Amino acid sequence: MGTLGLLSVCLGGGCSGGGTANNGGTSGAGGDARDEIPTEPALEFHAFEAGVAPATDFAFLPGRDEELLVVSQSGGIRHIRLTTDGITFLGETEATVFFDEGCGLHSIVVDPEFEDNGLIYLTRCVDTLTSTLTRHVAFPLSELDSSGREILSVKLDEAQLEDWHRFGSFGFEPDGETMWLLVGDHFARDRAQDPSNLFGTLVRFLPNREPNGEGHANPAGPEQEPGTDPRVYAFGFRSPWRGSRDKQGRYFVGDVGLRETEEVNVVVQYGQNFGWDSYEGPCETDCNGVANPITSYGRENDEPYVLDDPDTEPAVRRAVWVGQKYEDASVDRYYGLMDGFVPFGDFFTGWVRGLRVNEAAELVEDRLLGHLTAVTSMKLGPDGYWYVLTLNGKLHRAEQVIAEE
Repeated sequence: MGTLGLLSVCLGGGCSGGGTANNGGTSGAGGDARDEIPTEPALEFHAFEAGVAPATDFAFLPGRDEELLVVSQSGGIRHIRLTTDGITFLGETEATVFFDEGCGLHSIVVDPEFEDNGLIYLTRCVDTLTSTLTRHVAFPLSELDSSGREILSVKLDEAQLEDWHRFGSFGFEPDGETMWLLVGDHFARDRAQDPSNLFGTLVRFLPNREPNGEGHANPAGPEQEPGTDPRVYAFGFRSPWRGSRDKQGRYFVGDVGLRETEEVNVVVQYGQNFGWDSYEGPCETDCNGVANPITSYGRENDEPYVLDDPDTEPAVRRAVWVGQKYEDASVDRYYGLMDGFVPFGDFFTGWVRGLRVNEAAELVEDRLLGHLTAVTSMKLGPDGYWYVLTLNGKLHRAEQVIAEE
C-alpha cells in the first residue's frame, strides 16, 4: 500500500482522528492545579478544529505569537493562532497542486531565518510524473503561490501504476543552510537500490535562499562513492512518508511497507542502505551491507503493538509515521517523562508509541504512549507541548495524563 495514497480511504469517515474533543484551556503540566506528579509517560490528545482537510502538515511561525500554517493535500493553506479558547483563523490561500490519491501538497517547513526573510518551503506534486520542493514568501498569503521558486524536483521518465511514495518530511540542519529531505521511490521500486538517482533516498542539499533565486547546491559532507548522486545520504527506502532529525544528527525514518512490514529506521552515517526493494522489514539472509530497522511490525491483529494498545481496533491496512523527538523544549510539559522519546505510530490502528535510543543509536526503550488514529504530522510546539495533526483537519495538543484519585 502507499503513504498519502492510503489517506484517501479515511476521507469517507473511516478514520475519525480519535482523541478527546476540547476547545477549552490548557490542563497540561505546569498549569495543572493538582499536586499529584505522574510517574508513567502517557498522553491524551485535546483537539482543536484547524478548518482544513485532508490535512497533511503544519508549521509554527517563529516570532508570531502561537501562530502556525496548516496545509491540506488538496492545496489549502490556513493561517491560524492558538488561544486559550481554541483557534483563531487569520487567513487562508490555495497553492497550485496536482491533487490525486497519492499526490497533492505534502509538507511545510519554515526557514531558520523566518523572522527576517519570511520564507517557507512546500513539497507537492506538479503532475503524475513530477514532485517538487518550492520556496515561498509566506505573507501576504494572497501572493504566496505566485512567489514560489523551485528548489528541487524529481521527475519520472514515464507514468507508474500509482502516484504514491512522493516527497516526505524535510527540514533544516543546525547550520541553518543544509536541508534534508525524504524521497519515496515514486512507485519505481527498482530504482531504490540505485544511489545514482534520488528515488527511495534521504538527500541533503543547500537550497538557494536568495531573493528570486532558484535551485540548490550540493552539500558539504563525506567523500561520495563513485556513481552516487552527491545529494544522496542514505537509500533503499520505499515510502519514507514521515521522519525527523534529532540534535545528534540522527534521522528517524518511518518507511511504509508493501505487504508485510512497517519499519522505523535510524540513519546514523553516510551511505547506509535500508534494503528496499530487495528486502521488506528486517533482513534475514544475504544481508551484507543492509541496515535493519530499529523496530518494525507486521499486519496481523495479534502483533505485539496491537495487543499492547486496548483501544486498537482490527485493521487490514498499516502506515507507519514518525514524529519529532522531545528534546530542548522551551518548557517541559511532561514532568521529564517524555525526554528523549521519538514518537511513532500507525495511521490506521491508532497506537502512538515512543522509542528511545542510546548514544550508539541502539534501542533502549519502546513503549505505548497513547492512541490517535489518522495522524499525519507530530511536532514540538514553541510552548513545549507536542502537537499532532490528523487527516480530518484537527490539531491536537498532546498532554500528560494525570491520574485521577
